This record gives sequence, C-alpha cells and structure tokens, in this order.
Amino acid sequence: MPTDGPDGGDNHAGRALKAARLELGKTLTDVAKLTGLPISTLSKIENGKMGMSYDRLLAISQSMGVDLAKLISNRAPSRQDSLMVGRRSITRAGAGEFAGSKKYRHAYLANDLLNKQMAPILVEVQARSLAEVGEMLRHAGEEFILVLEGELILHTECYAPLSLGTGDSIYFNSAMAHAYVAGGTSRCRLLSVCTGPGIENITRRIHRDDDPDESGEA
Repeated sequence: MPTDGPDGGDNHAGRALKAARLELGKTLTDVAKLTGLPISTLSKIENGKMGMSYDRLLAISQSMGVDLAKLISNRAPSRQDSLMVGRRSITRAGAGEFAGSKKYRHAYLANDLLNKQMAPILVEVQARSLAEVGEMLRHAGEEFILVLEGELILHTECYAPLSLGTGDSIYFNSAMAHAYVAGGTSRCRLLSVCTGPGIENITRRIHRDDDPDESGEA
C-alpha cells in the first residue's frame, strides 16, 4: 500500500485525520458512514498501518469537510493563511507530499497553503489500460492538464479516447467523468491543475486500492 510521504515513514495524514475527527466530535463509525470506507481501514490509516491513496484523501476531505492541505501538509495550518495577500509557496524539484496507488502516483504542490483557489498536482500515470483504472472519476470545477513526459490517453464519458503527447495540453470541465491512462511503454508524467468551488474539498467518487480489509469492518 502507498504511504503518506516519499520515504514511507511519515504518518502525518493519519494523525491529521484523527485530529480532525476528534475536533468534529465524530467516531470511526461516523466517518465510515460519511466516506463509505470500512472502520478497519480508517483505523489502520489513523494508526499509520496503511497509507492514503489520492482517491481516499479526496473522498475523506470532501466527506468530512476538511481541507485537503490539512491532511497532507507537514506543518500546522495557520489561521492567517487565507488573509495574507503576499503569501506564496515554493516546492523544489523532487519535493512535495506524495501519495500513490496502482493507477497513479501524485506529488501535491503548494500543500502548505490552505484555502487555495486551485490545486496543482504532479501525476505519474501507472495504469496502462482503462480496465486497470476501473471507474472513471469526476469532480466539481474545471481541470487543466499539461503532459510533461510520454503519452497520455485521456478517457472521458463524452468523447472518444484522446492521445496527448509531451507538450500537449487540455482544459476541460471535470464534472465530465474522466480517467488517465499511460500510452505506449514509456513513463507518463503530467501536471494537473484543478479549479472550482471548495477545491480543497474536491468531490470525487471513492476509488479504493486492492486491499483485503476493504470489504468489511473490523
């Protein structure tokens, strides 16, 4: 299973999830009902025994009304973040909070800022077929994709699969179901920028990784 940090040793997301749950006065059962995730899975995440994939992070963020940055940032959020006109965030090459799955590997950029108007993410596409992706995703707002390396096959519910090569880009309404698939045999990397109301709590369908405990509760 993927872990929260690039070295696999950081359980900030799990601790942040537990802190947010307790702050809201919710039990694991309450969160399980909100997110559709089994209690056993949530317990493992909170205790650092299981990482959170991109899809889980988004599902939990949206369902609980918790800023996505709060789950992936390594520093305590500041109440002044949204009030600082000159605020900025620099992410050096190879840095950023990582999460991943068998389908995608993500590096979250500017993750120390809360209440952003856009969510920039570096994505390495792992899936080589739509069957590997499974159900396509959708969320409120719009999305911009720039292919940085390799070939991306963009699947959507309204159009035929689209091949995008290095340097190609596309802007689309992300409420349209979509999925990323790597074309060819080389590595596929892209920059995805999502915008929309409440982008930190972006709505996505829960998309689980393969896990024996996903089918039931402890």
